[in-house]
Amino acid sequence: MSNKAKTYEQFLAQLSNDEVEVINYLVATIKEELPKAEMVMHWGMPLFRIKGEDIIALAVQKYYFSVYLWTMDWTKKYKKEVKSLNLGKGCLRFKKLKQLPEAMLRDIIQQAGKRK
Repeated sequence: MSNKAKTYEQFLAQLSNDEVEVINYLVATIKEELPKAEMVMHWGMPLFRIKGEDIIALAVQKYYFSVYLWTMDWTKKYKKEVKSLNLGKGCLRFKKLKQLPEAMLRDIIQQAGKRK
């Protein structure tokens, strides 16, 4: 989905209710796990930074959600869980939130934040 949103509100306005629910959950989880992270809009999607360094970005595509991570080291720790997920170069893709084990998601977020 091409998105030129300049604000988080504009980003959400372009999504369905189900998509908004997933994105809001991800944003809230990131804020809980990385309270020092700053959320900005960049490339038309929510992007979290710590001390000016990009950590995590979120996107909604036509058929799936993407969580962009600047490290994929966590895939080794979660080999079993990763088998059922679609991984791209630097991103995790999923269709339904229930595909992501919450403990894994929180750990991935924490690990991403430790890069900084």
